Amino acid sequence: MRPRFRRTPPAEKSSFDDEQFLALTREVKAHGRTMLAQKRLWTLWQCVGNVVDLEGVAAEVGTYRGGSAYFIAASFVARSGHEVPIEVIDTFEGHAQEKLSANDSPIHAGGTKFLETSYESVADYLSAFDEVNVRRGEFSAIAPQLPERTYRLVHLDVDLYLPTLDGLRYFGPRLVRGGIILLDDYGSASCPGIRSAAEEYLADGGFQTWDTRSRQLVLVKR
Repeated sequence: MRPRFRRTPPAEKSSFDDEQFLALTREVKAHGRTMLAQKRLWTLWQCVGNVVDLEGVAAEVGTYRGGSAYFIAASFVARSGHEVPIEVIDTFEGHAQEKLSANDSPIHAGGTKFLETSYESVADYLSAFDEVNVRRGEFSAIAPQLPERTYRLVHLDVDLYLPTLDGLRYFGPRLVRGGIILLDDYGSASCPGIRSAAEEYLADGGFQTWDTRSRQLVLVKR
């Protein structure tokens, strides 16, 4: 049975024991569809709070089983009282092996990770939200199909150098001032390509950055 999303009024608290955050975390964790620990979900919650008054839509690239996308969508409703359009993109077939590079760990070779999912399952799960659009495919192939618009929040969780760089190059220019790109697995020994892609993209400036020390990097558009 698809989980029923519970709408709640906007919160004013910002401490880690924020009851809305904890309730939503328990709900999403109970679905068994995210690998993100509570401290990483807290970063997502804070990112949503920092962009909730901005214009633009949101996106997640690398959703796996849809848990973090559900969390983002529900966080926008909890903080603003309404949904925000969100593009959710994944191969639903693990890592695209043609996107592996010398910047990536060899543990990603073989295409055997993140296969316990499907487009149909995630689309059904996220149908709890009217404004979430799920797309199947490798990001560089999907990007030309996306409508031209601005973004306030982007969550990139793709593990590899090239897909991360593709995502940064696409969303960076389309991010509104004050908008956020959140990179997952930044600093992870198993995903060295994330740091490489971030350093390459950020060399031209235009962003403030915050290393959360939870293997996440927050990029804020100047």
